[in-house]
Amino acid sequence: MNLEKALHIKPSLVQYLINEENNIILGNEVRFGSHNYFADLVSITDNQITAYEIKSQKDDLRNYLEQLKNYSRVFDYVYLVVTENHFRKAIKDLPDPFGLILISNQGQISIIRKAKISSSISKIELLYSMTIKHLKESVQIKSNIIQNNLRASLTKKTIFEIKELYLLFLKNKLISRNIQFYKEIGEGVHIEDVSILSIKSKGKVL
Repeated sequence: MNLEKALHIKPSLVQYLINEENNIILGNEVRFGSHNYFADLVSITDNQITAYEIKSQKDDLRNYLEQLKNYSRVFDYVYLVVTENHFRKAIKDLPDPFGLILISNQGQISIIRKAKISSSISKIELLYSMTIKHLKESVQIKSNIIQNNLRASLTKKTIFEIKELYLLFLKNKLISRNIQFYKEIGEGVHIEDVSILSIKSKGKVL
């Protein structure tokens, strides 16, 4: 099985997730945070958001911990997904609360360690993961308020309230794509199917 790039791994991972979870909502290349990072894959189940950082055979693990820390400021659960050539280093070095998923050379997926809920979620990172349009509509703010001032003012809300806003934002972005995705897939998920789940766009989240 070709595991040289993340795009080759995603179909198998998506297939595994939809087999394991009922009513799962999926997103591909999801932009998040104040620095406009991208999560390789995101899933929503039971109103909890999980992110997956994929390290393929040709990737290296030099910056993976920093990437996972960025994920943990926005998402409830975070998994590192690795191929066999990265497994020893990952299992040795990966700290809590991150989970670990292994994809074998034959394409079999196993959860080696379950992720724990993140205690690092940041209000401001969540707020920068949503568009100003969504924030204004959700909290009924006047349209002429400056973007940064709006986000700063919303940090007065509880982390639970801001997480609810982000959950609503993601669902609004992803539900129509998931409906199309489930209509398109046949007996198995392919690279072209995963692209339907993409919400990656040019520029920053405004």
